[in-house]
Amino acid sequence: MWSIVFFVPPVLMLAWNRGRLSMPPEELMQTTTYRIRSKPGEEVVEERKAALQKVLFETNDAQTGFRQEWAIKRDEERKRRAEERAERIARGEIAWWQWWR
Repeated sequence: MWSIVFFVPPVLMLAWNRGRLSMPPEELMQTTTYRIRSKPGEEVVEERKAALQKVLFETNDAQTGFRQEWAIKRDEERKRRAEERAERIARGEIAWWQWWR
């Protein structure tokens, strides 16, 4: 039983990597992990911030404006009701403190 535990995983690893135990430097330099770790700290932070800004603000702002349709309709309804209340208060139908009417 223990022979399976210690023998099978390394064989599977060698089969997965086609018999190679390490990567050549040329392949290693092409990976994103190498590029991230080889850059100075500030460049990596700026690159990540730029990617995050693009995802959050450029795509979403253009598509939905950060607001769902129901929220837009709700705000329009509230604005309409507030205008109606203001008109009724101006006509003297209700007092200013009767906000529920």
